[in-house]
Amino acid sequence: MLYILLSFIAQSLHKPEGYPLDGTWTVVSDDQITRITLPHFETSDQENVVVYKTTFDKMDANTLVIPSLSAYGIEVMLNGEQIYRIGNPAQKTANIWNYSHMVTFDNKRLKEENTLEIKLYSLFDHGIGNTPYLANQSEILTKVQLANFFKNDIFLISIGISFSFGIILIILGFGIPERKGVHFSFGMASILVAIYIFDFQFRISTGSMVNFLTLRKIFFSSLYTGIFMLLQGVEFFIYGRRRFSKYLQWIIPAMVLAIMVSPNFFVFQNVHVYSLYVVLVLMLISCVEIFMRMQKEFLFAATFLVLCVIHDVSAALFGLDYTFYVGYGIILTVFSISIVIIAFFKNTYSNMENARRKAQRDPLTGAFNRSAFDNLVFNEDDLLIVVDFDDFKAINDRYGHDEGDRLLKLFYTISSENMRQGDMIIRIGGDEFVFLLRSCPVDSAKKRMRQIKEEINAETDQYTFDFSYGFHKVESSIDKTFNIADSALYKMKNAKKQNG
Repeated sequence: MLYILLSFIAQSLHKPEGYPLDGTWTVVSDDQITRITLPHFETSDQENVVVYKTTFDKMDANTLVIPSLSAYGIEVMLNGEQIYRIGNPAQKTANIWNYSHMVTFDNKRLKEENTLEIKLYSLFDHGIGNTPYLANQSEILTKVQLANFFKNDIFLISIGISFSFGIILIILGFGIPERKGVHFSFGMASILVAIYIFDFQFRISTGSMVNFLTLRKIFFSSLYTGIFMLLQGVEFFIYGRRRFSKYLQWIIPAMVLAIMVSPNFFVFQNVHVYSLYVVLVLMLISCVEIFMRMQKEFLFAATFLVLCVIHDVSAALFGLDYTFYVGYGIILTVFSISIVIIAFFKNTYSNMENARRKAQRDPLTGAFNRSAFDNLVFNEDDLLIVVDFDDFKAINDRYGHDEGDRLLKLFYTISSENMRQGDMIIRIGGDEFVFLLRSCPVDSAKKRMRQIKEEINAETDQYTFDFSYGFHKVESSIDKTFNIADSALYKMKNAKKQNG
């Protein structure tokens, strides 16, 4: 569904409006004249300025739209006069391929018959991918702006998200050492893809030719390495180890080295073309592994990526369309994987937290156990109460241990209902409990103890239940506080024996 939506948007934004210039064009290159129809694309082994020329009749229009082209600078001439220019023939370093060019001119320039020349500054390739058209600016301004957001600006957002996801995933890798391979691989893939996406950005200049070539080497080296890290991450996630990726780990450095030592754009492009085949194989291996294992977390992104690759290969082979989708496929794949891994980490952390909490709980009653004392932070207004059942052994002996267990659980349940948020009940052994009451006055604490005793006796018809307790305000030492409260407990217990 998303692929269909992508195709619909791409086709709609590139569809000519007004007056399409879809007739026969003339291409002039090195004094050679060729008649072509659009779309048209070709490579060369040298730098050049190639002129695409057509004629059209006078019409009601003031804007020329060139939806897509392949060049490193452009000059548009209308009836022999320049109306648009990016870059210059001496410095072909503009990055303009992923951009819809809107050229506005004075309608009074138009004659009964008009000549349009589009000069493309070529390094190693040139072409016009979609049919240019003439229209009034007011009619197509919004469409062109949307096209440039979809083709260009959206990748800026993607760069930020990819970098952020990548850093988060790498940090998570250090947080969970046993999943380090997964998180590190996907994190690096996300960061490297973000670097590659910089190549999608419109620039009127990239500085010198040396700078431009160096940047493109970095961008495409990042692509190769990023796709390899993606494959490695998928294998770590599915199998817990590398499979095919371990046989390719030396091919990627070789590809990067070949790219980095390329002396010029022509050699660079030839190396890149062959490297792309390896990249496609890596992406397809990743998708096949996902499909074979029916890894549902990645199926959506893998399906979308495969469809994008099929579209782009078909477009390149048959010249059907020069709108390429693989950039969107890579981005969606990285985003999907990043979200899956973060969700996995969240679940892992939640499970670890639940296990930690369970380890702090008494399995019979659900009260905290002694380990809860290790992480407690006390305030001077807190009250510590030590509780011990009276004659609990007699209850066990007469009514059985099942009744004794029921009484322990009943005590915790009713005590919990009389606690406030932040208060704690800790079972420290047998029938002995500790209450930690946050900022609780003594009178209020005594009232709660009476309430608990009354409610429990309402549930025990066979016998009368009672307990003794001692309390003390929390001091700097929890051990000292406990000992004082425990002494008060035994004073109460001894007083009951003497009175009764």
